[in-house]
Amino acid sequence: MKRGAALLLVICVVAATVAAAASAGRPPTPILTGAGGLPSSEGFGKSKPSTIYLGGDPTGLVCHIRWVSWGGQFAIGTGTGWYEGPHQVVAAGHQAPAVVVLYRLGTWHGHRAYTKFNWYFPQNGNTYGGVTHCSA
Repeated sequence: MKRGAALLLVICVVAATVAAAASAGRPPTPILTGAGGLPSSEGFGKSKPSTIYLGGDPTGLVCHIRWVSWGGQFAIGTGTGWYEGPHQVVAAGHQAPAVVVLYRLGTWHGHRAYTKFNWYFPQNGNTYGGVTHCSA
């Protein structure tokens, strides 16, 4: 083996060993618990889903989610949901910016997972403990 090729091989082995050691100390990336409920549900069992849909009517849908944080005690993202005001029927609702919060890290089928989630509509006066609260 030529000297340059041998040196390259040593560098690759060292780099792979350092990368493996660095990732070994990190816990695996969590998913949103896999219990979606209805066959039409989306986002469950995935890491950083861009859509969370409970199935059924549009009040259980948040789409175009962009995650600001993921992997810590809370995962926080922003997206678009269906806002239905107090004493309003679903058909009278409208699309609105939503904040999605995933929390309570646990396990689901051997995977690290967020087991509870919530979304709310700050522009409509909702707060973290707001109108939509779900748990798996």
